[in-house]
Amino acid sequence: MTAPSGRRRRPPPDVAPPDAGAAAGPDHLAKWMPLAATLVLLLVSTTGRVQRDAMLMRAVWSAALVLLVWHTVLLARPAAAAPLRVQSRPRPQHYIQALCQLTVYAYWGFYWRPVYDYAWLLAAQLAFVYGLDMLLSWSRRGSYVLGFGPVPIVLSTNLFLWFRDDWYYLQFVMLTVGVLGKEFVRWERDGRWTHVFNPSAFSLGLFSLVLLATGTTDLTWGPEIASTLTLAPHIYLVLFLVG
Repeated sequence: MTAPSGRRRRPPPDVAPPDAGAAAGPDHLAKWMPLAATLVLLLVSTTGRVQRDAMLMRAVWSAALVLLVWHTVLLARPAAAAPLRVQSRPRPQHYIQALCQLTVYAYWGFYWRPVYDYAWLLAAQLAFVYGLDMLLSWSRRGSYVLGFGPVPIVLSTNLFLWFRDDWYYLQFVMLTVGVLGKEFVRWERDGRWTHVFNPSAFSLGLFSLVLLATGTTDLTWGPEIASTLTLAPHIYLVLFLVG
């Protein structure tokens, strides 16, 4: 049934437009994909970097538990008979941005080793955001667009702000705010429904304002991040060339 001529129906804000190049994944396997993110979090919790701090280990376990409980609830719904549909749609702006950010991390970490030591915690955040994004999409639409979108969200956020190990659970909260902002704060642009704010900038802005207003910036490695970037020679030239 077509709409009257001269009028175009507005798509609901939580439905992505069809993409002829996107391939649907097998439903019987797709519904178990969020479990992979949970397993990665559990594996990260067994590493020495996490095990040497009890609060850090609890934060990673808590993130895994959130994903596991949400996944279990979705599987238990009657709608689970029509499981998660997956489309593969990698976008150049996502994987190119991710490669640029990884270049900065690699160069910076060569001169300030805590960056390399932080790699396992980055992996935990990547797994969590992928799992969160899948479960949120499954809950709202029954489908998920698989690509590199979560990678620049995590890498961008961590280029500016890390919470210290005792407060690392706030890193997961901050990323959750970014993903929720991407999902719910939307508008129509060029005929497509898309998020209004950059997800990492949205959460960084909110958390930075709260930290500054409450005088709790000491919960983060923010000052160290800002000062140690210059330990890498010609870092501004590198940032310019990467950009």
